[in-house]
This record gives sequence, C-alpha cells and structure tokens, in this order.
Amino acid sequence: MAVHFLPRADWILSLNSEGEVSEQGTFFQLRTSKGYVGQLDLTQNEVEASTSTDSKESIKSPDYAFGLGKVQAQPAQDEGSRQTGDFAVYLYYFRASGLGNFAYYAVLQLLWAFFATFPSKTSSK
Repeated sequence: MAVHFLPRADWILSLNSEGEVSEQGTFFQLRTSKGYVGQLDLTQNEVEASTSTDSKESIKSPDYAFGLGKVQAQPAQDEGSRQTGDFAVYLYYFRASGLGNFAYYAVLQLLWAFFATFPSKTSSK
C-alpha cells in the first residue's frame, strides 16, 4: 500500500468494512484523529519527504465534502450520443506510434497471416 503518498492528497475519504464513509478530511486533519488514517504508522521523515515542496499551511480543504454514509453507485450515462469508430482516433494512434513502429507491426501481421494459411495452401492430398 502506498500510504506514503497520503500527505500529498487534497482530500481523503476513509471507508469502513460496510462501504460507508467513516472519516474524511486532509491528511493533517485525519492524522490527529483516532480513525484509520491516524492509526497508520508513518514516520515523520516519510511525511516531511512527501510534503517537502508543500507546507501543510498551503493545503486547504476543498469546497466539497462528501456526506457520511453509504456510498451509492451512479447510474450509467447514456452513451448513445458518443461517437465510436472515428477515424481521428486511429490517426492519433498511428501518429503516436510513429511510422517505423507501424510498418514493423504491419509486416509482422502480414507474416503471421501468411504462415497461418501457408500449410493449408501447400498441402496436397
């Protein structure tokens, strides 16, 4: 578990075994509490190394807070309006991989297709 990254978090939610929010706040607020985050065994050196560029005074609570209680799943959004199979996506992948990598991949695919069908073309009965 990467608990040494907790001091960098803007807002921490801690869930209990029933899936309910048991505590929430910044790392420095929760560290002084008797909850889960307060019970973690983080040395002072780990906390200081994690927050060397940020001071704890510069970390402010966000404007949002989550209600304590059961976490509810959100219903799936209608994706019917989402465009699928757009050529721009494939063009992006092509450009990101580079011409050399794409040519190498295409040659390997052609070789695979050839050798996969080669035995059936050459065998005679």
